[in-house]
Amino acid sequence: MDRIVIIGHGFVAYKFVTQVKKIAPKTEVLWFDEYSEEKYPLPLLSQLVQDGEKIENWSRARAKLKVGLDNFLFQRGEKPILGKRIQVNVPRKELTILTNMGHTAYQFDQIIIIPKVAVYPPTYVREEKVLIWPEQTCVQYVIDHFDELDNLIVVGNDLALVQVLLMARKKFIWIRENKTFFEPELEFYLEEHLKKKGVELRKVDKIENWSDKLNTREAERLVVFSGRIACDERWSENFGFDLDQLQTSLAQGLKSHDVYLIPILQDREQFLLQYNEEHLSNLARKLARSFFRNTGVVLGSESMELFLLQTGGKEFAKAGLSLNEARQKGFQAEFVVCVGYDDIWQKDEYVAKMIVDRETRQILGFQMAGAGGSRWTDMASVYINLRTKVDDILKDKFLAKGLKVNPLLRLARMAIHKLEPGILGITPDELLESKRDGADFFLLDVRSTQEWEKGRLPGAYNIPLNQLKKRVMEIPRFTPLVIYSHSSGRAYEAAKLLANMGAKQLYVIDGGYRLWPYQKDEEERRAPLPFRGNQCSMCGI
Repeated sequence: MDRIVIIGHGFVAYKFVTQVKKIAPKTEVLWFDEYSEEKYPLPLLSQLVQDGEKIENWSRARAKLKVGLDNFLFQRGEKPILGKRIQVNVPRKELTILTNMGHTAYQFDQIIIIPKVAVYPPTYVREEKVLIWPEQTCVQYVIDHFDELDNLIVVGNDLALVQVLLMARKKFIWIRENKTFFEPELEFYLEEHLKKKGVELRKVDKIENWSDKLNTREAERLVVFSGRIACDERWSENFGFDLDQLQTSLAQGLKSHDVYLIPILQDREQFLLQYNEEHLSNLARKLARSFFRNTGVVLGSESMELFLLQTGGKEFAKAGLSLNEARQKGFQAEFVVCVGYDDIWQKDEYVAKMIVDRETRQILGFQMAGAGGSRWTDMASVYINLRTKVDDILKDKFLAKGLKVNPLLRLARMAIHKLEPGILGITPDELLESKRDGADFFLLDVRSTQEWEKGRLPGAYNIPLNQLKKRVMEIPRFTPLVIYSHSSGRAYEAAKLLANMGAKQLYVIDGGYRLWPYQKDEEERRAPLPFRGNQCSMCGI
């Protein structure tokens, strides 16, 4: 009888074991794992972070999750053979495990390895005694000194630590690279939200120069660095081979049917926010089936990125491709963005953006910030996977609690308008660049008179949408027309109306007045959130 050995930890390894047994019932399958003294291993820590657990509850929640997994495995009769140390001799096809009873050797025909991951200091950190997130010592420090974490300095791009501190209502300085995690409109909204929560954001072109952003007094504060998550080097050395070297050999087509590597958990900057055991278990099923069809290494890959950041009342979520990613892949990508409220009572504001292929009209990506961001992003991810066209979204029926407003329907309607011939979207940066280059255009504000009186873009002319047909003669002919509303919903309606009347060269400012990041003409200074003008009472456009 053939023997397959599986080395791995947790739910993902369990899925591999059960799938291999189903596919090859006559094959003997042995599952091995090492004892771990880590109180907060990365998969478990990711669960605490993604669940939005408060730091003071981590100890109790950790124990509950661990007991739950142990009971789950016990009830299904699948428990790994645990040892203090595992060593593998690939040429001899032999595994040796050290337990309390001593060393025991097992021969195998094939071996499946799911490498562990570990946290390493970033390359620019030279000191030895520093806090590296999410290293175990750092996590324990955060728990033990929870009440003393105000005025912390956070250095790096890991959003998980930012979420943890925000959920704990801590104020801190965050120094990160000058890069974006979301589309520009949502990034603008995120920075606005962080500022409101007391986070001081400072960006650097190179993270190595982080200390240049601190003055002498700030330099004395406690600093936490974002670590680098990669394959555990100590763990791979126990197998008697260099993991990177073996992967290279396998990729070059050398005979390696006996060794199967599944490095699906490493090299993710946002590991704690992206780690998803349900997704990985589905991936495990596919890889287990491919194990009996292919040879060599198989690297787990995601066809779509799912991402969720919770920041105390707001959720920032994304699925699918960004605009740049879609264009790099050859799509004729367009986008629509809207600002609105989660319900008609206008309590919780949101920003949502949809990426659409102009040629096929299929949804390629979706991002949302605000209350309910994860719920609508989950729904959008289904549309992305099914390659749904924006026109078909309007035909669907949605179950919404109470008087909720559906951002997917709003964006679909806007996308249909934008995909009409002769209507183009324009960003604030593109508009200002055109103005600097001497372009001539007529800036039309189609919001209500009350909104106009509270604030407007410099140089704009106001004709409310419901008066546009009567006052169309006030718009100059043969001049490019740039239209905006609160968040561009009404602007696209106006553009379509004018296009039907024969107007040419129509542009809509995507994101509208709400997401205009530059100077505005305002009669009174307003708090940025929430906007309460006389916009549409149902959706805020």
